[in-house]
Amino acid sequence: MPSRPSKPSRRSPAAPSSNRAPAPRGNGRSRSDASSKTSTPALPRARSVALHALELCLGTTAHQEPDAPQDARNTGRDAQAALDRVLTREPDLAARDAALATELVYGTLRCKTRLEYILTRFLDRPEKLPPAAMTAMTVATYELFFLDRVPARASVNWGVDAVRSACRGGLGGLANAVLRKVAALAESGLPEHFFGPDQESETLARVYACPLWIVELWLDEYGPEATHRLLKAQMQPPALGVAVRHDQDAAESLVQQLAREPGCLAVDGLGAAFAPGAASPLLSRLLAERAVVRQSFAGRQALNALEPASWPDPVWDACAGRGGKTRLLLEWQKDVQASDIHRGRIHALQKELPGVPAQAGSALERPPFDRPARTILLDAPCSGLGTLARRPDIKWKRTEEDVDALVDLQARLLAKAWRLLAPGGQLAYLTCTLNPDENERQVHAFLADHPQATLRTEWTTPWEAPWGEFFYAALIIK
Repeated sequence: MPSRPSKPSRRSPAAPSSNRAPAPRGNGRSRSDASSKTSTPALPRARSVALHALELCLGTTAHQEPDAPQDARNTGRDAQAALDRVLTREPDLAARDAALATELVYGTLRCKTRLEYILTRFLDRPEKLPPAAMTAMTVATYELFFLDRVPARASVNWGVDAVRSACRGGLGGLANAVLRKVAALAESGLPEHFFGPDQESETLARVYACPLWIVELWLDEYGPEATHRLLKAQMQPPALGVAVRHDQDAAESLVQQLAREPGCLAVDGLGAAFAPGAASPLLSRLLAERAVVRQSFAGRQALNALEPASWPDPVWDACAGRGGKTRLLLEWQKDVQASDIHRGRIHALQKELPGVPAQAGSALERPPFDRPARTILLDAPCSGLGTLARRPDIKWKRTEEDVDALVDLQARLLAKAWRLLAPGGQLAYLTCTLNPDENERQVHAFLADHPQATLRTEWTTPWEAPWGEFFYAALIIK
């Protein structure tokens, strides 16, 4: 593959030290803190769950869980895995509290550095705060700015209690002073240019809580108009994508019923997309009964753009994960065999789709099946920048160095898959990212190195799509 020019390093925006509101002086401990006992009032359960899940997700928890995945020991669990982990320990948690905890976790992750920037206006040395204290104040700040139905005093009170609990009774005075100022700012509204001069990349990074290197990447590659669309999309909850299980007799009838439900944005085959927060009793019931499963609607459209019905069988889903694309291929009545390098994901796929031949194995090695594949699907490992609305923790874990390594891995996966294909075979390449190095330039570099390859289809989620997620897809013929 042709070498790519090196890119300049991009730095994360730092909060300015000027124009801060007066901050509390001294060590931040009030007299009441000095005399208080280390015990503090119990936190409301939804907030306690949210804080614990955020600690597990961001890798700031004080203890390492023995059953944490190896790759999560330092970077933390995925957001949903962290939340599920905590919720399983709270079996009697009311549905309303579970919903609030979910909102707090995902909302805080989507807005994290925006909220932290607001807090730094009232803190002299935010970097000196214990991570648990900063997380608690960040979640309380999210409530103050985005949850209108929660009284401000309630957000301030539990935030102060959480900081005292995290700091063994200390820093409560500081938290109280800072959160009261934040509450007043939320009430009055942010002044003009609070985050900096309009249109500057550092300002956009603060306003939309997105690392500067991603903002600059999108500005360079897609221009200001598209970048603003993408930044707004990643700050909002995505559409809820679902798929009716293909092995049900009434599958098509259920899709037609879902299409008539309030909040349904679109249907495609056995899939449907619902507006964020849409209230559909039928959808809720079908999800609870497992007649319907969650499945990215944008991902469905990307795969369908490659016309899988025309692919020669068998199809090897070489990076199958938990089987989202495998399920869609079965919907097209394809003969599928699936593999993934992660054993846990393959076990989940085998449980959900027991009729599919599935084995743990790397797509860089000889395929673990007896029959040679005539179509290979590479739902390739990528930076995930097209799914930040659904997986906002990616913003705080992914780095430019990670992306460079992923570009190299994708090139090796493409080259290996090509060698395994017989003449007339097809190679489908998908990513869920917004980065030409992983998408268009990756595929066109492959084509330049393989003159006998023919690009049949190339597709990207339209910027104006209402799903809040963006995929890239290409189909190459040998």
